[in-house]
Amino acid sequence: MQFLVFKSKSNLDYNTMIFDVGHGDSVLLLDQENKGLLLDCGSLKPQLHIEVPMTIESVLPKDKSCGFVVSHYHFDHYSLFHWIKNPTLVFSKIYVPYLPFSGPGFEAARAIMDFTWAAVLADYSYYRILPEIFGKTNSQIVPCKKGDFVTEGNQNLRILWPDISHSILGSNKIRQIARKVTATIESTMADLDYRVPTFQPEDSFSQFIEYVNYLKNQDLADEKKRKIQAVLGNVEGEFRTVANLLSIVAVSFRKRNGRILHLGDAEDDVLNEITISGSYNYSFIKAAHHGTCFGESISNLDTEFLIISRSKREFSDIKEIHDGYLADIQCRMILSTEHLHHCLVCA
Repeated sequence: MQFLVFKSKSNLDYNTMIFDVGHGDSVLLLDQENKGLLLDCGSLKPQLHIEVPMTIESVLPKDKSCGFVVSHYHFDHYSLFHWIKNPTLVFSKIYVPYLPFSGPGFEAARAIMDFTWAAVLADYSYYRILPEIFGKTNSQIVPCKKGDFVTEGNQNLRILWPDISHSILGSNKIRQIARKVTATIESTMADLDYRVPTFQPEDSFSQFIEYVNYLKNQDLADEKKRKIQAVLGNVEGEFRTVANLLSIVAVSFRKRNGRILHLGDAEDDVLNEITISGSYNYSFIKAAHHGTCFGESISNLDTEFLIISRSKREFSDIKEIHDGYLADIQCRMILSTEHLHHCLVCA
């Protein structure tokens, strides 16, 4: 695999591998001892990019010294995991967004859970990768919410979002979208005489994971699968809204050089609500939603590298790069995988 190599002006103590995965995300932070942190590993067309997970696995030692952050529940952020042969030997922990069982975000979380388990049951697209993550590795699954930390490979990331107590998660708009997803899926499952699982406020995230794992081995008739797949296709746009709402946003918690701000697929409504305290100087900012969302909270930041991952070549309906990134964020260089392909930034 060929990389364009860039030298950082900061005194970095890690290398950053930024992979061209078409429309998707994958960034690997690797310290001097080859301990790492993988931020997403997915593509909308994973078969075209299977060399990426193969490369990731080849550079990581098989001693569970790498953490894996799945920023949210869209397959273009985890679909390439399928081609990592020995994840249980590579990954120490796998971090995913917390799904609340009560409070403002419950209805959005329920919509995500309903979509996910129905997709697993019906073999819908690449969403079955989730149980592969949970089933192919004995690594600990760690749900993340505001205030939590991800400490892996010389990195210490503080989670800024999802804030499961924030009122935006329970807004009328989000509740209506979430209820539509839930009602459509559960009505379809009832018509097919399939028992719909119910999760109560006292239930735990691990119970949801166990249920998803249980469904991956269930044998459903092809006719029923096609009906469920059609319904999921009809509500996938609404599912996208609630999944993005709970996307992980994290900032590195360190005083020395090499600070990172990772914005996942957070959209403007969320980015306008996030408070980023402390230093405003970064080595890397991973642009939100592949470069199409901006938000007030990240205006006037300063970064050496701005990472944008998207591909107009494959998907003509993708919005242009948000001009706020260019106008209000001071950066030495924009690393756009669409134009530069695979990039390596080193000290």
